[in-house]
Amino acid sequence: MTLGGVDVSDRIAGEVTIEAEEDSARIATVRLLLVAGESFASLSGAVLLIDVQHTRLSAWVRRFTGRVALPEIDAETGIATLHGTDGRRDSLALATRTELDALLGGFWSPHVFARYADSLQYAQDRLSTLPAAYDLDVYGAPRLTPWAGLDSRLTLTDDDLADGSLAIQPAARQSVVNLVTNDNIGVQPVSTTPICHLADNKTLTNNPQPTLTGIAVPGMNIRVDIAGQVLTAVAGSTGSWSVTTKVLADGRYTPKVTLSAGAAACIMWGTPFQVARDGKGSAVTSESAMEQVVDCSLQYRYPRLHEYRRVINWSMGLSYGQFVQGRNGKPFKLPEKSLFRSAVESSGWKLRSEAWTAPLQGTQYVGYVDASGAIISGNPPSSAVAILTFRNDYTGPAADDPRCAGAVLQIARRVVQSMTERWRITVHAPDSVAALGTLKRQGQTVSMDASGLFDATAWTESTTMQPDIGTTTTDLTSLAGASRDDANLALQTLAAIARRQILASHRTTRVQFKAQSNPLLDVDMGVTVNSVDMLASGKVARLVEHYDTSAGSAITDVELAISGLVAAGTANSDPILAPELTSLPNMSQADSADLGTCLEGLGTYSATTTGYTTGAAGDTSSEYPHEVAIAVPDIPVFLTDPVSRELAYNISVAIPVDTLEMR
Repeated sequence: MTLGGVDVSDRIAGEVTIEAEEDSARIATVRLLLVAGESFASLSGAVLLIDVQHTRLSAWVRRFTGRVALPEIDAETGIATLHGTDGRRDSLALATRTELDALLGGFWSPHVFARYADSLQYAQDRLSTLPAAYDLDVYGAPRLTPWAGLDSRLTLTDDDLADGSLAIQPAARQSVVNLVTNDNIGVQPVSTTPICHLADNKTLTNNPQPTLTGIAVPGMNIRVDIAGQVLTAVAGSTGSWSVTTKVLADGRYTPKVTLSAGAAACIMWGTPFQVARDGKGSAVTSESAMEQVVDCSLQYRYPRLHEYRRVINWSMGLSYGQFVQGRNGKPFKLPEKSLFRSAVESSGWKLRSEAWTAPLQGTQYVGYVDASGAIISGNPPSSAVAILTFRNDYTGPAADDPRCAGAVLQIARRVVQSMTERWRITVHAPDSVAALGTLKRQGQTVSMDASGLFDATAWTESTTMQPDIGTTTTDLTSLAGASRDDANLALQTLAAIARRQILASHRTTRVQFKAQSNPLLDVDMGVTVNSVDMLASGKVARLVEHYDTSAGSAITDVELAISGLVAAGTANSDPILAPELTSLPNMSQADSADLGTCLEGLGTYSATTTGYTTGAAGDTSSEYPHEVAIAVPDIPVFLTDPVSRELAYNISVAIPVDTLEMR
């Protein structure tokens, strides 16, 4: 034994113990005779090396490399008790995250663990996702040893074991976990929407079998859950659908609506209503409701972007001659471009692009009126009743003319919808469940919200702000810190934590014994005990070496971790991969619409008239407005209100079965 580079073997007073345990530092305890000049300062932090020669003819074998962590000095006896520890803690605490990633592997998510954890905590977090043990070997080199799959490198028989030392410490059934999930049911607030409501749009009914109606994408499958009833429908060609409930008791109800297309489905909560047979209940006015909701493991909220686009076409619809003839001897007016822009602005939509047909410039002959009153183009005869001349008093470039004879406008409406994915992670060991029954533990829960990372108002008010999604509905899952990759990593991390918990709970059975110290024995190896009473094989979980030079004894206490409790089954271990997610259907749309022209005396105007409406210029009897009005489609509620998806991430775990047979 050397201390600070000096051989102190002749100063050993009593027993030397070395304790090694998986996932822990190796600890040595030594009693030394003090020499003059030694102090706490000289002993603390000194490098401590312990080599053992098990027989006089064998080689010296290293059993401990570390430093003195705590010296205890007994001044009366002149003996110092030194507690040394290896460098496991420092190997983690002083490493960078990049180095730890390479050293340990596993999973780590800032949404599962503390984002600003130091290196030591970061390493412990990663280790909590691994079915493996991290420690240092006898020379202080780091190693990561899997719990399972180790070949047995040493076989011990009764000749190697101390008499009466072989014992079993079995795992209790109640300490085993074979299912980790989140399935507690609690009352939580939900966002309600008009996606589903009473057919009369009221929130109070005396009908115990009310009809519920709603709107969805045509062809979508509809499922309504209410009071334990499951009602189904398919959205018709207009998107409308309805269901009629079975008898409901008096009380308040909030329908849960699942919209599905193929393998993809989303959930919205309908408008709450109350059933009161005597008609004396109070109407439900709250826009939110408290409902029973099953817990989820990961809640991931992000913006879902939609865009509606429409191309609007307008042309004069009349000849220039008809415009000049006008009404009451006054010509009709051409529309100003500003009228179209104002109409778009009033609609709440945004103008993406505009193209104009310039009117005739200057003064130009456009036809004549014959004796029958018809407007004729071409050279006028002497019998012409009137010559028609179009006069444009604008003198600048034709492209800059404030009026137009035709327009093509592309308008758009951007919509940001809140999408919430509610992932339920289930990690289970099928063989263990079959053998022991379900032994469940609630898993950890995580919430991620990308909504605050995106300026939804600015995006909807702009036509140029990225992303430019065109007419493809886009889930904004690329925001830094809350991206799809971040969500997947959080899922994988949670699943890996649960997997380790399950595997750890199945290896708490211990086979314990005492044996003569063996220079090969360490916590990174598999060992077989072949006794007349028992055959056991497992990984070394803990060992304590006792060396007493005065007595000439070298004994080691050993604990083997035995994995199992169940017979080997057929279950496979699923790799913890990013989940495959079926996309919801595209709900953005693009279409076109033609605007008409309503000229006073030639068309009938009403408050709902769309297109260009005008009277004749200078006609004092004109009652028609000079305006452009456009019609835009309503944006359905299933694109605007919050929506959620219930998703599952399932991992199967195969329990390694070590040998443990009684004879």
